[in-house]
Amino acid sequence: MATTEFRGPQEEAGRARLAAVDLEHPPEKPVITHENVYSEETPYEQWLMRMVWTDARRAIPLLMEWVNGMPSFDGPADDSDVLPPGAPPFERPMHWLKTPIHFTPLWDPKWVRTYYVGNNYFTFTQPERVKPLFERIYAHERPKRILDMGCGVGPSTIALAELFPDAEVIGIDLGSHFVRFARGWAARRGLKNIAFYAQHAGATSFPDNAFDIVNESYVLHEQPQPEAQKIVAEMKRLLRPGGRFSCIDVIYDETEEARQARVQRAKGPEPFLSEYMKLNLEQHLRGMGFVNINRINGWQQIAPGYPGGAWDCMVITGMKP
Repeated sequence: MATTEFRGPQEEAGRARLAAVDLEHPPEKPVITHENVYSEETPYEQWLMRMVWTDARRAIPLLMEWVNGMPSFDGPADDSDVLPPGAPPFERPMHWLKTPIHFTPLWDPKWVRTYYVGNNYFTFTQPERVKPLFERIYAHERPKRILDMGCGVGPSTIALAELFPDAEVIGIDLGSHFVRFARGWAARRGLKNIAFYAQHAGATSFPDNAFDIVNESYVLHEQPQPEAQKIVAEMKRLLRPGGRFSCIDVIYDETEEARQARVQRAKGPEPFLSEYMKLNLEQHLRGMGFVNINRINGWQQIAPGYPGGAWDCMVITGMKP
């Protein structure tokens, strides 16, 4: 469940839909299986989402009961079905295993459906919403290989694969269950140029200079600062000389007062946001030796004419010399 801190047109539309939900009369609870798990959000899930936002104390037991009944996207203990060819198993960082993000345990393979239906409410979780941004950033690029770090259920990776049908596009995530789900979603969309693997974005098994584009979307602010720094270093290692990166993440506000206010607003769902606000990502990227760095705040500046107004995000792009 994403925090409402990151506001945008899709979030506003989602809230409007939820406002019409009658909390006192819950719809019939459907049965979600592996066969229908990619279906659109059900009326019961809409009701449950509004309940979470309106009366969390009452909603949490209902949500947990609902999630416990979801199909699980678990697999072999050694992750052999989701590792890149020839790659060894890897160790997941302790913060990912122990610290819930957005109040949800990322390591639980039954939560995947909940993230998927969240597409209806949050701006960066629908491929159609993301394409205009990537199109604007990479309008003149003709990449052969693209890496999407921390892909989750795969919306940003799918957007890149559909935007660049001649490129090989790879999404990676710590969650093997997210990878399995993303593979199924991409297959349903008929994508042939996409692959998903379980990998640690801060220590992948890919060779140096392997990608023309490397992207992260709302990943760095979910990490302790040392982990975020590892991911940035890995981005540089993996990019070919002249390759480009994009970091699409929480705005680094101009004043310490504004940064702390943002941290307080998101306290709870964003346990590592205070560490992210101490990083100063743009400055850190320059210190890493990236060049041609450009930073833009807000969707409206990135994609003029996008319906619904501004989107509260920061986009930093640059190049490996």
